This record gives sequence, structure tokens and C-alpha cells, in this order.
Amino acid sequence: MAAREHLPERFSDHDFFVIVRPGAQSWYRENREWLPEHERIAVAVQETAHGV
Repeated sequence: MAAREHLPERFSDHDFFVIVRPGAQSWYRENREWLPEHERIAVAVQETAHGV
């Protein structure tokens, strides 16, 4: 969090970018194993062609 004047909410989300090799993008959008504690992800929705 950029602003640390308050703690994140219990269900706060995090936005970030991942740069991968060309052609690998869909694997990262479709799989969560590369994320820490991926088994705790409650919801992952593809909102745009590039973002989940």
C-alpha cells in the first residue's frame, strides 16, 4: 500500500502488473499457482482482455 496511514480492509484487493514473455499471458490469467497462498483466493474475475 502506498498510503500507510490506515490498515487495509479485511477484504481489500491489490492491483499489480506482471510482465511475462510473449505468448505466456493466458497461462498467467488462467492459473493461480504462481501466486503466494493462491488457495486462499476467493474471487478472480477477468474484467478486461488483459486483467483478472
